[in-house]
Amino acid sequence: MSKGKRKHRGLKAVWSLTAVLAIVLGVLLFWEQIVGKAKEGAAELAMGQIVEHANQIPELQDVPVQEIYNSLEPEDKQAVKEILADNITLETVKDVKSYVDDQNIQGLTEYLKENLSTEEQAVIYGLYEKYKDRIPH
Repeated sequence: MSKGKRKHRGLKAVWSLTAVLAIVLGVLLFWEQIVGKAKEGAAELAMGQIVEHANQIPELQDVPVQEIYNSLEPEDKQAVKEILADNITLETVKDVKSYVDDQNIQGLTEYLKENLSTEEQAVIYGLYEKYKDRIPH
């Protein structure tokens, strides 16, 4: 094999390695943004599922969850999505789904108290206070 061919092949390997390193570096630099967007999308999907299936829980059958959610101010919807995005993992989804499947609202309430930060609980309580008059008694 000629010396020029070996140099050319070595140069291709260097450029390939450089490209791979650039991609890895890019992913590492933007990892938080990538994960944030993924979690935001998952939170959006989760919120849609919660709203859609809320009437299947006996305690919520008389509550117009869809109407209440649709009437939330945009910044309040965003606050709910951020709390979901900050806490959504495969484990938390499984845990919450088990409470919902068992229709165990009390257990879910306790789970949320144990797993949400004090600040997140305060935001949720503030939203409840703001919109509680829309919930039939």
